[in-house]
Amino acid sequence: MIMSVLALSLAASPTIVRVDMQDALRLPSGFETPPGTPLVILIKAPGNWVEKGALGSKAKDALLARLYGGPDWMKGNVDGSTYVVKSFQSKVIDAKALPTGGPAVFWYEVDAKGALQKRGPAFAEPTPPPEPKSFIDSAIPGSVYEMGPKLSDAKAALGFLEKHDGLVKLPSTLKRGDVGFATSGVSAGALTFRADDTKLGISLADQARKDCGDQKTCTLWLFGHWAKGSKEHVFSVTSVETISARETSMPERIGSIWVQKR
Repeated sequence: MIMSVLALSLAASPTIVRVDMQDALRLPSGFETPPGTPLVILIKAPGNWVEKGALGSKAKDALLARLYGGPDWMKGNVDGSTYVVKSFQSKVIDAKALPTGGPAVFWYEVDAKGALQKRGPAFAEPTPPPEPKSFIDSAIPGSVYEMGPKLSDAKAALGFLEKHDGLVKLPSTLKRGDVGFATSGVSAGALTFRADDTKLGISLADQARKDCGDQKTCTLWLFGHWAKGSKEHVFSVTSVETISARETSMPERIGSIWVQKR
């Protein structure tokens, strides 16, 4: 009886597992993007997630489903693209061997229901989003944006974008597809478009996944240019930024097109 209780206790005790992996995106054409930045993922998991000093097969499947949007992630995204895991290694580590952090280090903890919950560095509370930067007079020329037309009127917003030549930023919401976030059907107020992310170093879907995890939608600032005269409404994205919690509470900020000052 004592041995049985001890075995159950050891199986339930948290273990720290380090995962080193790289992924890529395979497009519908068959072209595969170069592998992305190597990812380091730290997981505080129950002992029964571990087999022979590494993640067990079911635990690995659970992690990949969490990262890529669901258990059917290998079937591909709604736009026909598919994530491809290029390398994957895991091992149990001591708490003293935890990395100090970095932009490609992610922390997760398995909750009582067996779900992976995102955590902050060293498994602390998740880091809150940064406060929005002020538009100060000493900013680098061209880095400051001013509020433009409202996005509540799709026709007026489209008319403005078709005539505007400069860089704009749009508060844009991506929806989760069958696997991951979709870059088609993106909305900015009443405006709907396809986000062309070919100019980004990291795909927009990947950036949304890293910013929003397994949420059903992900709202981000998308910077870029409107593709004029296209029958299909297309926004060519050149950079992406997080929309802070403070900005989210300001409807006037996330309800308009923002235009770069020259």
